[in-house]
Formats: sequence, structure tokens, C-alpha cells
Amino acid sequence: MRSWKSNSRKVLLAITGQSTQNDKYIEEPLSRHEKVLGMWWSPAEDVLTFFENFPEQIYDENHIPTKRQMLRIIMTVFDPLGLLGFHIISAKILMQEVWRSGVSWDEPVRIEQQDKWWKWLRCMPAIAKIRVPRCDPLVSGGERIQLHTFVDASVDAYAAVVYLRAEKGSIVSCCLVASKTRVAPLKPLSIPRLELMGAILGLRLSKFISEELSIFIEKRVFWTDSKNVLCWIKSDARKFHQFVAVRVGEILENSRVDEWRWVPSGDNVADEGTKFKHDVEFNGAARWYIGPSFLYQAEKNWPPTDVNHNHDNDKELICHVGLKTAVRSSWSLISVDPQRFSKWEKMRNAQSYVFMFLQKVTKRTNLSKLATLPKINDIAGVECFIIRCCQEEVFAEEIHLLRKGKAVLKTSSIFKDSPYLDEYGLLRVKGRIDAVQHVPFISHNRILPPKVSSSPQRNCG
Repeated sequence: MRSWKSNSRKVLLAITGQSTQNDKYIEEPLSRHEKVLGMWWSPAEDVLTFFENFPEQIYDENHIPTKRQMLRIIMTVFDPLGLLGFHIISAKILMQEVWRSGVSWDEPVRIEQQDKWWKWLRCMPAIAKIRVPRCDPLVSGGERIQLHTFVDASVDAYAAVVYLRAEKGSIVSCCLVASKTRVAPLKPLSIPRLELMGAILGLRLSKFISEELSIFIEKRVFWTDSKNVLCWIKSDARKFHQFVAVRVGEILENSRVDEWRWVPSGDNVADEGTKFKHDVEFNGAARWYIGPSFLYQAEKNWPPTDVNHNHDNDKELICHVGLKTAVRSSWSLISVDPQRFSKWEKMRNAQSYVFMFLQKVTKRTNLSKLATLPKINDIAGVECFIIRCCQEEVFAEEIHLLRKGKAVLKTSSIFKDSPYLDEYGLLRVKGRIDAVQHVPFISHNRILPPKVSSSPQRNCG
């Protein structure tokens, strides 16, 4: 290995043995920078910084950029540690918008994307002002070292930021270690699920940093402003749908429940990496680089974690509906959703499979006498059941009154048609001979035969 660089004269002398060259190297003006692993390092100040080397024509706003040119510029910025994550994510979000617009690679982007692009590009020269210390002296000789990870998500992106917090006596220091930002998937996801993906991103980044650091980490703390995520972590993962259960399982496998805490959105630093902002601070003293203010205080002054049950979590629970409750409460609970099918035959077949399942359940649990179900092997019985569910959805009030033996209200749209319920609960109206026969049903394990009414009737399906 060769081409060593250091900000120590003794180290360089021990490596190269050329004192004159080393003195010149150390005593160069502060403007001298060295490129180390793709990043710029100032040995005299011992800080990391950035330089933009874009051609001047890039800043010509009379030239309309294409999708290919935008991607080339975004990928030019080399930032493996995520020190510019709060700014680069804005360009990635914009790139996703351009992708969704459907323009080709060499086609000029649309006007609304052009305005956002120029606003982002005007900020690029300011990245030269950023000075990030390569090494925090207090972290090297601190008494207590903690690793704090902040996670957040929005409709457009999710992010994770990791800080080292060091204590030495009454002095506290915090420094940015690394960050990760990701654009939200093209497939729409709910905000709680995106917050959970941000938590996974922060967990993996924190685990990677803990394994790579040579210093002892006394404590890990994960901060999120999503109470949904905290409730999921504190609950049994097996109760949730697969998307949530798998990710909560990974969190519980690689971290403890007491390591996760709640933080207000205003104090969540990761919030800066999930939203498109124009008033960005490009200096090493910004909150993104030194962490939130409460980390410099005693632990008793940190935001308290008091997570109550959030009813939004119930949407991710796996529903276990009892047959007794479902059949007695409403027929719609055991009927398929018509909006999921494009053909009548497919919906009818799906409903038949539902009845086959119910038949197996009733045989195992001895609940065969709880309700009246159509004969599942009879296609006409399944069709009649679907019609009955539609009738109960549209004419619920009329059917309720007729079941009680009362007349339909005069305000009803079918009052003049003399509605009534037949023996099987189907709503019918008098008027003409019904050409549709009644359909056999199973009632208390006894099959009622089909019957044709002799009175003039017509179907009200």
C-alpha cells in the first residue's frame, strides 16, 4: 500500500522518511485539499468537504434539461456517508417525478419539474461551505459513548440519520456518522408503513456502524416520531399482516424494545431528509451535522416516551371473524366483494368456495344450525344468495320492516309495487308472473323444496 496521507508530521516522516516534503505538505495553506476515497479532505483543518465541478453550461437556465442530463448530474455527487443526504434526496424525489411524467431519456422535462430543478441546482455551489470534522476528539476519549439513530418518513421519501454522543464530565458532544435516504416506492404505501421502512433502514445502518466502529458503544437509542411504529414494536408481530409482521420481527431480532423511543417531529433530525426544502443550511454547524439540541442535555430532559394504543394500528391487524358473529350480524360478512371481479361467473365461483369453507368449519365446530345457508352445490342457490346480499344493501330499511311484519314506508321507492318477503327472505314485488323459481336453501339441516307461487309476481333482484 502506498500514497499515504496524514495531518501528522511524525506519521508522514515514519512512513516516507522525507522530512522536507512532509513539512511542505503540512504547512500548505488551508485551501489545500486532498482526495481520499472519492471525498475531499483538508489535512490542515482535518475536515471533510465537497466541491462541485459541474460545467458552466449546466447552470444555463435557458437550456431545458433532459432526464438523462438530470440523472448524470445527480450521480456526479459522490457522498458515500450521506453527509449531503438532506439535499441529494430532493433531487432523487424530483427524478422520480420526472420518471412518473413519462418523458423519454432525451426529451425535455416538463415546466413544473424544470422550476424545481433550477431551485435545487442553484444551491449546489453552496456545498463548498460545508466542513464536517473527520474525527471528534471527545468521541475518541469520551467516558460514555452512545449511538443515536433518528428515522422518519413522508409521502416522498424515508430516511435514517446516525449520531455519536460522547460525554466527558459535564461536556457533551454529538457528531454525524452517516445517513441513508431512500425515495418512496412507486407503489403507494401508507405513511405508517413508510415509517416502518424508515425504522428498518435506521436499524440496518446502526447495526453496520456498530460493527465497523472500534470504540465501545455503551448504549443504542432509536428515535421515531411515529407512534404507530412504536405500538407495532411493543406488540406481538404475529397479530399483523405479513408486511408489518416481517419488519417488526427483524426489529425485535436486532434490537430491544426499550431502545426505541418517541421524539416530536420538530426535534426529529431525519425529517430534514424526507421533505423538499429550499431554505437549506450548508454549514457544519447546522442541526443535520451536530444533532438535535436535546441530546446535549441530561437524559432526564429527553422527550418522554408515552405510547398509547393508536386505533390506526388496527388496520394492520389480521381479522379473525367468528362464524357465529358473522352469520348472525349480516350476510355481507360472508359474501365476496363484487368490485374485485370483472365477470359474474368468477364472482359466483368465488362465493361457492366461501360456502365450501363455511361447510368445513361448521362440520368441525358443530355450528351447522346457526344460520340458513344456500346449498353450496347449487349454482342457482349461490346466485340467489348474491342477489339477497344486494337487496339487503339497497333496501335494508324495507327488508327490516317486512321482517317485523310491518308495511313499507310510503316514502320508499318500491312502496307502490307492494313488496313482500318470500319464504326464503328474498324481496319480491307483485305485478306479473315470476318466471324465476325459488331456490332451495338449507335451513336447520332440512332442505326446503323449490316452490312456484300461483299469485302474479315479478322479481325485484
